[in-house]
Amino acid sequence: MAKIQDVSGIQQIWDNMKDHKKFQMMKIYESIMGSNSRTDWYHLMSHNIARPRAKVILWLAIQDRLATKVRLHRLGLLQDMMCSLCLAADENTTHLLFQCSHTVGIWQALLDWLGIKVDTPIDFHWIKQVTKGKGKHKGLLKATITEIVYGIWMYRNKRIFEGVGTNRDIQHVTKDVIDTIVYRGWLNPTYRKIIVNYLM
Repeated sequence: MAKIQDVSGIQQIWDNMKDHKKFQMMKIYESIMGSNSRTDWYHLMSHNIARPRAKVILWLAIQDRLATKVRLHRLGLLQDMMCSLCLAADENTTHLLFQCSHTVGIWQALLDWLGIKVDTPIDFHWIKQVTKGKGKHKGLLKATITEIVYGIWMYRNKRIFEGVGTNRDIQHVTKDVIDTIVYRGWLNPTYRKIIVNYLM
């Protein structure tokens, strides 16, 4: 937190914003916390046009706080740790999102849709690296990745609680992500031209 001697700096920033009649909470936050307080995944959440609920699930996944079977087992709430989709490995965040045979195809289909070739394993490190930088294509990539993580998590939950068929749902996850990105991208004039190119 800010030290007593830092208050004058905060007051100066406040007065400057007041003079220009433009308030930015981020400037106050950074003056209190310091610029080094940003996490290495800050850019992934910043200016991300994905749905808020999808961003929450991505944030939980990055923090390894999703209620996967391994996490629930650690908390003493569940005995079974087997992946709900492939039934071939323990269901932790990394396996569920990136290694499961049922979810790998979702990543492949959607990255192909974006025209992105991947030569290394997809994981959070890859996501953090590939989403760094600015630009319209990076913006859509961030949103797509966020919606993929959300789609996989919802797909997994439906399999557990509703027993939905696998092949049908994999296709639905892919279609739902594309539909969401097209809709949210179209609402933002910045992304419309790119969306048109992806749809051609």
